[in-house]
Amino acid sequence: MSGATSAQRHLALAEGVVEVVETGSGADAVVLVHGAASSPQAMGRLATRLATPGWRVVAPALDGYGGTVMQGGGDTLTRNARMLAGLCATLAARRVLLVGHSMGGLVALTALRHGLAVDAAVLCEPVAFGALDAQDPEQRAARDWDRAMAAGMAEHMAHGHIEDAVAGFIGAWSGQVWADMPAAVRAGLVAMGRRLAMDVGTVSLDMTPADAYAGITAPVLLLCGDASPPAARLICARLAGALPRARVAAVAAAGHMAPVAQPGLIAPLIQAFRDAMLPDGA
Repeated sequence: MSGATSAQRHLALAEGVVEVVETGSGADAVVLVHGAASSPQAMGRLATRLATPGWRVVAPALDGYGGTVMQGGGDTLTRNARMLAGLCATLAARRVLLVGHSMGGLVALTALRHGLAVDAAVLCEPVAFGALDAQDPEQRAARDWDRAMAAGMAEHMAHGHIEDAVAGFIGAWSGQVWADMPAAVRAGLVAMGRRLAMDVGTVSLDMTPADAYAGITAPVLLLCGDASPPAARLICARLAGALPRARVAAVAAAGHMAPVAQPGLIAPLIQAFRDAMLPDGA
């Protein structure tokens, strides 16, 4: 494992301020984007593994998380896509590997669709529900599952039941029993409950179709855990058929939160893809 150290800082962009955690050093950069109800710190163990010689890892906090505050219009996905574009423009990196998890994966796709140029990307179960085919019964059921979960969250939030809203989300995506989680973890998740509910609602309403991503020409690896909800695997398969240079890799014994909870399963796959697509000396 890398012995790289991490440092937190704030960067001024044209439309706001982004908080980043930077791990390691090097001319090349991995931009590591967390998901909803997460943070750069939660991705820290994965960042440490990816900060190999020559590569530094830059993990931004999404809009509304940590110290990141973006101005301008648009929804969560649009604002964060602009944040990623602005951040990448400041890196002065020789090469950039973009890695996004869950909502961070959808943010990465949104940025790439709007012209962000990177050398390669790894998307860990991006929640791109709009890519599913509503004419296919299995895919339609996956979309309905997501919308029912989002509606349930919104209903709980409307009645002030923040903990119930968060517990339902965690159970749906991770399979964890809320009462079995450490009290400090539960408290932290409840504290960001309103932000989480907003993000889940935005993601659920995103209707970007699969073919909208056809213009993304960078090589893409889609990682999907075999213990994840069926919806995640359907999305990855659908995106693999739409992206010109994409492939799917199944991760044995991994769930949706593997980048946070099981970085030892995820990091070697990212590194192997990085080394194949962006070999030393290239």
